[in-house]
Amino acid sequence: MQMIFASEQNPLPYATLTKQLERNIRNTYTLYLYIFYAMQAIAQYVEVDNDRKRARLLKNKDLQINTQILDNPIIQAMLSDDHLQAKIEGERFDVILPEDIVRQLFYKLVDLVQYQDYIKLEDPKVEDHEKIMKVLFKRILLKADLFTHHLEEKYTNWLDDKSTVINVVIKKINNYTASSESFSIREEIDWKELLKFSNDLLHKNISKNEELLELLVPLLENWAADRVTKIDMILMKMALTELLYFPTIPVKVTLNEYIDISKKYSTPKSKEFINGILDRLMKKLAKDKRIEKLGRGLVD
Repeated sequence: MQMIFASEQNPLPYATLTKQLERNIRNTYTLYLYIFYAMQAIAQYVEVDNDRKRARLLKNKDLQINTQILDNPIIQAMLSDDHLQAKIEGERFDVILPEDIVRQLFYKLVDLVQYQDYIKLEDPKVEDHEKIMKVLFKRILLKADLFTHHLEEKYTNWLDDKSTVINVVIKKINNYTASSESFSIREEIDWKELLKFSNDLLHKNISKNEELLELLVPLLENWAADRVTKIDMILMKMALTELLYFPTIPVKVTLNEYIDISKKYSTPKSKEFINGILDRLMKKLAKDKRIEKLGRGLVD
């Protein structure tokens, strides 16, 4: 959407747009990796905390040391994922995330009842490990102003990519199994496939612009095309592009996706407007037999 908007504001060579699109997707992937790094850094801080406790209470024979959060198999899977650790080293995440922030986030986690209950478990199950990881992600990383402000400062794409990153991280945690070999950071999204899809969508939108407008404009009724907000028109053209030229994407997925995007990026009334136009458009395309989807259930 951003690339199409930029192109319509100031026409740019297609090669320039695709390079920027690739940078945007790479930045989203970097954010995704950074979240996992922050989670493992907080878990690893338990060792620093324990060392400090030992130093202060050296003569205390009853000192309780608990490393259950670091022993969490999801954390251990991250630490043993050579691909992830190579990316972390290459991105210098350890320089970007100060230890002071890690320390404060760790103690916020420690103060939670869920954490105290977790470290008391003698034989935690997979679901217990998944649950505490979601607590760390949702209650600490996503709720602590300290970290969200840090993300906004270090990654200007955070606000735009937030929902995507959250969904993928949660999906990755949910898909964890007892076998650490099944937990590979890179497998949850095929980033190369995502780039290909995005490029195809961008190319079709630009190359088929006149055809898309010919289908859309007659359905605007009392709204002149130049009075429709730029974002609404772009979203409707993108939805129409998927309906016509992407046979493996279910119709409902396309419609719901662009209506949801309109809630975030357009006006308060855009949802109803776009939904109404796309509904009329669907009826026309169905009547003209213009929608061809591969597989059962993709049209309804």
